[in-house]
Amino acid sequence: MATLRYYRGLLTSDVPAPGLRYDQRLGLYVGLPYRYREVLEYLRSSGLRVEDRVLRPLPFPQPARTSLPLRDYQRRAVDAWEAGGGLWSSLAGQGRRWWALRPSSG
Repeated sequence: MATLRYYRGLLTSDVPAPGLRYDQRLGLYVGLPYRYREVLEYLRSSGLRVEDRVLRPLPFPQPARTSLPLRDYQRRAVDAWEAGGGLWSSLAGQGRRWWALRPSSG
């Protein structure tokens, strides 16, 4: 079995693969994260069982849901984004976090 992880900006594996080099300090094979897909496909095609821990996000506490309504300009931005996608850019302090964390139902 091979285990892939992300550690301090590096892709790590306990099994050698193309694009990885052995790091004696870590005792692991390391490489740049852009090689992730290539390394994963190589290990799988080699017949190894792969435990992929690269994309496991760190536990992040869910914020308490609130009933604060969106401001008019936030509502217009959300409506426009839901209608056609795209990118919403706003200055600091304008409530980006609130609209991003709002329930998708509105």
